[in-house]
Amino acid sequence: MIRSIGLVAVALMGVAFISGCATQVGGKSLPVPSAGFQPTDVLPYAPARVYAASTAALDDASVPILSGNKDEGRIVTDYVAGPELVRVGGLLGGNSTRYKYLITIKASGSGSKLKVAATLESSGTQMQSWRDVSSDNQDVVNNIQNAMTENIEKHLKQ
Repeated sequence: MIRSIGLVAVALMGVAFISGCATQVGGKSLPVPSAGFQPTDVLPYAPARVYAASTAALDDASVPILSGNKDEGRIVTDYVAGPELVRVGGLLGGNSTRYKYLITIKASGSGSKLKVAATLESSGTQMQSWRDVSSDNQDVVNNIQNAMTENIEKHLKQ
């Protein structure tokens, strides 16, 4: 009986090892937009109003602004901590993520074009420094960008 319990435990550990069982232990979940959200191509608002809505949306999401220039229509944020994952209870190491935004606003006809660009970075046991993983995770990056765009558009309608 004890021997069979031990074999089952070893088998479960082997399955967890092979599958890379990961558990989120910290950080915030990455933002996602509402189902079906599509960014508006040209917003029917002046750039100054879009800039104000952008700063309000970033504030609501607790995203710190590093620099902003209303006249140039540019906002650069600091990093926001994303999920922290551990594999097999930490035996196989862990992984941390973070992201930041570059928001640009340009006049377009009687409205404005809003562009929200996100950079996703990762660091972990295997790599001590942060590295850009945006190109390998384009769907995740699109979700991060669209979630902020949606938040800005909501602020414009208030």
